[in-house]
Amino acid sequence: VIGVSTVAEGRYTDVNDAFENVLGHSPAEAIGRTSLDLNIWVDTNDRSNILNEIRTHGRVENMEIRLRRKSGEIFSALIFITPIALHDTPCLLTMMMDITERKRAEEQLRETRDTLQTIIYSSPLAILTMDAEDQVTMWNPAAEGMFGWSDKQTLGKIDPTVPENKIREYEALRNATLSGMSFSNMDTVRMKKDGDQLSLI
Repeated sequence: VIGVSTVAEGRYTDVNDAFENVLGHSPAEAIGRTSLDLNIWVDTNDRSNILNEIRTHGRVENMEIRLRRKSGEIFSALIFITPIALHDTPCLLTMMMDITERKRAEEQLRETRDTLQTIIYSSPLAILTMDAEDQVTMWNPAAEGMFGWSDKQTLGKIDPTVPENKIREYEALRNATLSGMSFSNMDTVRMKKDGDQLSLI
């Protein structure tokens, strides 16, 4: 979405086709009117913040705001504004991207992640994950109960449960996993904080 408006009065002097496609206002409806006239602001404080940003930094980049379509539907947008001169008249060039679907996808991903985290942390099974550098990135309460180390003692550190005599086996398994292989029902041995060893599957 692209629109050009005067600095003095904020009236649109030009808009592109996407303006109508996204906001619902045709060029004939928009040109000569202001964003306030078109009632596109969900929160007029956003408009004030944008004007303050322009006064302070000369432009607006990557600002997320909520806007209102002509139909009344509210959507999320990413907005960029830069000053230009049009026929010696100070104007603002506004570029806007509808990010509603992206925000919806982010929210769904966040909900999925929260659900998965709830399942992991309430699971009676010991669950731990490592990054490519073998540092622990997740350590659920069942892992603490099984091995004795708390998450504060393990997160960001090398997995402490691998006994010295199992390091080669662990490294081979790690390399195979990183190459795309998966494993299940494997017998192995891991070590508790007190030094006792556990036979696991």
